[in-house]
Amino acid sequence: RILWLNGTEQHNRNTYGRCVYIHGTPEEWRLGSPASYGCIRMGMKDVVDLYDRVGEGAEVRVMRGSLLDTWAGQEYASKHSTGQLLGVAQR
Repeated sequence: RILWLNGTEQHNRNTYGRCVYIHGTPEEWRLGSPASYGCIRMGMKDVVDLYDRVGEGAEVRVMRGSLLDTWAGQEYASKHSTGQLLGVAQR
């Protein structure tokens, strides 16, 4: 599955034309290290789960830092007993 991105700021509006996507990779051992030209790479099962949760047209915010620094991340973590924050998806 691939989620195509369109930038919202003037300097990055052409992400669609530059082929910048959210997509899965079969090389999951390489996640966490630079291996593309701006794409957001995910594990294969994770990208399918994300696509099923949000689908096309969802707003995606790329940010630095931990999701636990956001209100949505804190809310998610408070509702799940594992203590690990794997991600937050909203429609």
